[in-house]
Formats: sequence, C-alpha cells, structure tokens
Amino acid sequence: MKTVAEILKVRVHSSIISVTPATTVLEAVTLMSDTDISALMVLDGEAVAGIITERDFVRRVARMERSSYATTVGDVMTSNLITVGPLDRSRFCMQLMIEKNLRHLPVLEDGKLAGQFETFWQTPMHDAVTRMKLFKLLGLQKSLRTLLPLE
Repeated sequence: MKTVAEILKVRVHSSIISVTPATTVLEAVTLMSDTDISALMVLDGEAVAGIITERDFVRRVARMERSSYATTVGDVMTSNLITVGPLDRSRFCMQLMIEKNLRHLPVLEDGKLAGQFETFWQTPMHDAVTRMKLFKLLGLQKSLRTLLPLE
C-alpha cells in the first residue's frame, strides 16, 4: 500500500490552491469555479486555518441566505480539520474518509501544509468498476457495499 507522499509525488495537479480567512466567499467560489476544484485550503500565513468546500458554501451561505459578497471564508470555513501525514498509508486515509464522510484530507508535514489527499482523486463514485476496485483495494467489499450502494 502506497504512502500519501508517494501518491502526491505522481499527481499531475499537485499544486495547492488556497485562500485566507479574510477572502470573501464570492472570491473563493469564483476561484473554485475557475480552477475546477471543489475545495480550497484556508491558510493564515503558513498555518492551516481550515478548508472551504462547495458544501460549506451551499450549507452555510446559500441556504442561510447570507451574502457571498459580505461573508468571509473565515466565517463559514470548516476549521476543525482531520489531517494526515506524508507517511500515512492510502488505505488508512480512505478508511478515515469513509468513516468521517470526508472528501478532502489536508496533508501536514512538520505542521505545514504539504498537499491534499482527495476522495478517489475526483473519480466518479457512480462508476461501478471504480467502486469495485476501491472495495478490493480496501479489502472492505461487504461493509462498503452498504455504505456506497451501487445505483
């Protein structure tokens, strides 16, 4: 099983796109749209302050009828992050993501952001073949079928 560092090394799009807590939500969602990503790391200097995702926007801005012009990322970001390190194994990360219903795991090395481990690297989960490969990879065929039923 590969380590997070080995996986991040071969990723084509390995650069980290981030915003600050003072960034407006409008600027953040525009950046997500322009770069075709679903989450941005929120950095306060070099320290990881949180993450803002499309889900955060829908649940904490649009649904609550807040202004994306006036609301800052710091107001709506997820700040209580679960992180992994570069020596953690991919199986551990995938299990953690399934158990905690996460799509993005920040990778910290010496307390600094080193990358982001993403759910299946944006592989569509409706693809039955992809699901079966994931089941085999994790060795969780029976339990994952109940968590991720095939449609």
